[in-house]
Amino acid sequence: GAYRLVYLARHSGQDYLFSLLTGYCDAPAGKPMMPGLYYNPYFPGGAIAMPPPLNDGGVEYEDGTAATISQQAKDVVEFLNW
Repeated sequence: GAYRLVYLARHSGQDYLFSLLTGYCDAPAGKPMMPGLYYNPYFPGGAIAMPPPLNDGGVEYEDGTAATISQQAKDVVEFLNW
């Protein structure tokens, strides 16, 4: 899918994809954002149309691992590397 293309197309694709998945935040003061866009400093220009794809507790791990955004992003990157 799209994540695999991003992963393959960029130098340091693993780091970029992890940063993109975990980088959603409020835009800095004075940064205008068009309606329907989300701020992510790791996306060129900082405005991305894709809503944050991960949220804390978004999955349940059988071993009890905390399902943080960071952990889920790590798992996505590892899966794409596989």
